[in-house]
Amino acid sequence: MLSRRHLTRLAPMAALASAGANAQEQWPTKLVRVLVGSAAGSSVDTPVRAVCARLSDRFGVPFVVDNKVGAAGTIAAMEAVRAPADGYTLLIGTNGELVNGYFLWRNSGRTFPYDPVKDFKPVALVQRGAGLLVVRPGLGVRTLAELITKAKAEPGKLTIGAGGVGSTVHLVAELFNREANIETLIVQFRGSPATLMALRSGEIDMMFATPFEIADFVQRKEAVALAVSHNARISMFPEVPTFAELGLPNVINLPFVSFCVRSGTPDHVVRLLNKAVIEEIAGGPGKPPLLLPGREAPALSPEELGAFISDERRRWGNIITQAGIQT
Repeated sequence: MLSRRHLTRLAPMAALASAGANAQEQWPTKLVRVLVGSAAGSSVDTPVRAVCARLSDRFGVPFVVDNKVGAAGTIAAMEAVRAPADGYTLLIGTNGELVNGYFLWRNSGRTFPYDPVKDFKPVALVQRGAGLLVVRPGLGVRTLAELITKAKAEPGKLTIGAGGVGSTVHLVAELFNREANIETLIVQFRGSPATLMALRSGEIDMMFATPFEIADFVQRKEAVALAVSHNARISMFPEVPTFAELGLPNVINLPFVSFCVRSGTPDHVVRLLNKAVIEEIAGGPGKPPLLLPGREAPALSPEELGAFISDERRRWGNIITQAGIQT
């Protein structure tokens, strides 16, 4: 039997344990700032705002999107690095902030201003999705094999559009050239809309595009879809084979959007946010799923998401380094 003295000693400890449990339950109690390195209305910003609106309703505090555009997401990431690791400043991490930027800077001889691995912890996936390789109808090819044959017969003549140096579409174009053992001329544009217009006008021969942005072009026969850069066919284009089916298994490109926190953020915040994002994206009664056509959001744990991003870092780091791409 415990004596009165022992009970007196245990009481403060129980109070501390209770206080700790209450502190865990209380996050968030104030405005949460969500830093996005892309412009308002962009393909990254739009799905994030939809999720943040639901998180605001769920927790009863504002989740406010703050667009810090510039330097391929580096400005937003640096602001997140300087914030306290308390879960009240979140970073939307994409390939730019967490993968590509580091290697692009290193190739140019510059020191990257933060460590994507050590400074941030991935929390929850918002979306990821494959691209489609499409060609202009006038090119006269209807299959990937025909395109590769034509490219090998005319090295350096065929053109492939890409939206910016070091962007995911630029890197997958480099990857396609390498894996298919062909040489095409990569032409840079300022974003997907300009690249799509160049394809439509015949200024370029091909491009990688997201399913939802190219769907109308394919339907109107202004573009021909040849292959999907995923390890499985996608429901939006079920008739289009994957690169793996066509003999190029390494041509996979799944640009991602994720919630991240500063390293050192309490684990209970990470778990709570992960659960909330997964559930709000999945939807439920009266709430439809928050996914664009051609996108996916598997319910990954923070550890699983971290492993996926780590694999992406190794894969694209090799491509950027070997191709000598720099900004």
